[in-house]
Amino acid sequence: MTASKAAWAAVLGGTLLLLSIAAAGLGVLPAFAGHSAPSIPAGHVTAVSGNNSSTTYPVTFSESGLPNGTFWYVSVHGAWVPWYGPEHFGPHGPFWGHGSGSNGSTNQRIGFAVANGTYDFFVSGAHSNGTLYTPTASIGNFTVNGSAVAVNVTFALATFYNVSFVESGLPNGTFWAVVLHGSDRGGWGHAGEGARADCGGGSGWSGSNTSSINFTLPDGTYRFAVPAAWTSSGLLFANPQSGTVTVNGSSVTESITFAPPQLYNVTFNETGLPNGTTWSAAVVGGGWGNFGFNSSANSTIGFVIGDGTYRYGVLPVWTSGGIYVATPATGNLTVNGSAVSVSVAFALVPTYNVTFVETGLPNGTSWSAGLFGSGWGHAAWNSTSNGSLTLTVPDGAYHFLVAPVFNSTGYFSASPAFGNVTVNGTSVTVDVSFSFSNYSSAWAPSNSDRASSHVGLSGSVLARSA
Repeated sequence: MTASKAAWAAVLGGTLLLLSIAAAGLGVLPAFAGHSAPSIPAGHVTAVSGNNSSTTYPVTFSESGLPNGTFWYVSVHGAWVPWYGPEHFGPHGPFWGHGSGSNGSTNQRIGFAVANGTYDFFVSGAHSNGTLYTPTASIGNFTVNGSAVAVNVTFALATFYNVSFVESGLPNGTFWAVVLHGSDRGGWGHAGEGARADCGGGSGWSGSNTSSINFTLPDGTYRFAVPAAWTSSGLLFANPQSGTVTVNGSSVTESITFAPPQLYNVTFNETGLPNGTTWSAAVVGGGWGNFGFNSSANSTIGFVIGDGTYRYGVLPVWTSGGIYVATPATGNLTVNGSAVSVSVAFALVPTYNVTFVETGLPNGTSWSAGLFGSGWGHAAWNSTSNGSLTLTVPDGAYHFLVAPVFNSTGYFSASPAFGNVTVNGTSVTVDVSFSFSNYSSAWAPSNSDRASSHVGLSGSVLARSA
């Protein structure tokens, strides 16, 4: 070890030793020597730092209201996190990184070693003998400014209330469902009929073939969503489809009405294409991720969809005269109680030939080449038994690949096998030279190697304009 490394290790070890002594004196973290791993209390011990600094101060969360021995935990969010776990601790000190710190305990206090800064925290709900206790404030923040910080947390036995979703409009026996997302009072897990709250965030759902779906939840605000229901007569949509429900010391009932969707015509009108040319459009979005795709050889394409905001795309059209691209090619449309019309104008984007001319192959040997780029002409691939191979693409920068050729006695490798070519208003020619290697004097590929070649798409080539 060099003198500078020894000095650094001594300073770091001394700093960690002082920190551990101070934390242990407050009962926040267990004491440990400068080069030994700390013992780990219940839960994952994390020390949180607001910046990459070795100066930290104790932050202690003290709880009241929980039965003795009940496990609870606190998460603290900061910019920099030194993980004081045994896998990261040792002669090189803590490991610094981004993230959040968490600590749990069956005692009344949970501690962190924290640098100056402002931090958010979350206190989970806690279970004891199947009963949920919730903190009076499960989320909050604190500021460390050169001294220790104490945060008091009061738990109370959670009182549960019935939350009922009652539907109308569905045929008897139709299955429907409600999805809930937990509140800031501890959240809950998978629901089911009469589901109770659980500690930790998350979402839950319940379904029924009756007219009501019930949850049993503590105080808090919950987000809900009601999917469409399938019936023998078609799809029925809920109103409201989503919203919030607040539990505040009493039971809650939320009414849901199902009805057939109101559908409206959405028409795309094109100009610029030759008569009889087939073109296509797609629409995706709305309340439940609806998707539609349609093609037409006429000047209009129609969809029948319900209210909502949708994203649409109009595909480019390849013809013998070139590529026609629509303006706008993509966009948004909103259906709100009436029909919608979208006008698109196609314009011809000219294409040019990229011709690969080979030497070195026996007459009649089949070989292949491809172009890969961005934009509408993003890919083209072809094979031939002639001495030249032509691909037609619009202007753009492309990677090209020339595949090796295998036969029973050996293989022909291309030079260049890959590279870059730019098409800019004129046709381009790429010269390719094949050289033969016999299997006895080179490697012998397996059947899978002969079928496909894994050649990277990088490098460059000098191309001559036609």
